[in-house]
Amino acid sequence: MVRVEGPFTLLSPREMNGLRALGVDLEHCRYWVVGDGGEALLTQARFHRYQYVWRGVPMLMDVDWKFSDEGIQEYRVNAMLRVRDVPAGWYEADFGDVGLSGETVEPDRGMLQVLAAMLRVYYRRWLSYGGVWPDGVTWDDVDRSGLKVREGGLVGPWDVPLTRYRVRVPSEGEYAYAAGLSPGGFARQVKPGGKVTIDDAGRSVLWRVPVAHNPHGGGSGTMGGFIYDGAAYGWREVREDFARPVGERRVNARHVFFNRGRDWYEPDAAFLRAYWDACNWHTFKDVVYRGRRF
Repeated sequence: MVRVEGPFTLLSPREMNGLRALGVDLEHCRYWVVGDGGEALLTQARFHRYQYVWRGVPMLMDVDWKFSDEGIQEYRVNAMLRVRDVPAGWYEADFGDVGLSGETVEPDRGMLQVLAAMLRVYYRRWLSYGGVWPDGVTWDDVDRSGLKVREGGLVGPWDVPLTRYRVRVPSEGEYAYAAGLSPGGFARQVKPGGKVTIDDAGRSVLWRVPVAHNPHGGGSGTMGGFIYDGAAYGWREVREDFARPVGERRVNARHVFFNRGRDWYEPDAAFLRAYWDACNWHTFKDVVYRGRRF
């Protein structure tokens, strides 16, 4: 069992000092994942360029998102390089040019298993939850200006889903089931033939509602609906006002508020896990290196 922690926005001072001493570029990295009890660290810059530290050895990696012949999205590790000094502009240069300053690494199975788990966790997220929507705050306040809220309880990320979700078009029966539970939400906001995030049983459904200033569901706030255990719920996610401490590290969370009808809903552990699985369905991908899957 590979132990992986993250993603973190900031590691502990001891960890950051150790990486700085190894010559790791700390300025252009985004999030950090820690694996194998601190034996491995992973971070990404731009254009699918990653820094990977394995047992004290810094490396650069070129990783792409690809679709397999079966239409399944996967991470493909194209190259791994051991470098003494990270070249300037490595995060946006052609990887072939970066490779001139490094030595190609042929990873063993143990190294690849840890890396695969870290890549999957890298794109998962922590959730902060609970509470009542702040008084006097409208959705436009959140969506236009990026209003941030106070912290709530913190959960996630998990290694494997309890329920598998996919983005697909629901069958006629699945659509009728969801529309019957949510005539004012699902039936009005999701047209027949439209795709939603749905489990294989067709009984748990997540959808997003495009808002006027945020048509792609990203940015400051997102909102939508969730059908779980025979009931329909609404949800709103916004940014928190600061990075959350987890020990000596920090994480970035999205604060989610749930409602059932006109009443705010305080979720239990099973509900939160189902919602998290649905939101993070796309992170459970295979990692492929030279035809081998992990």
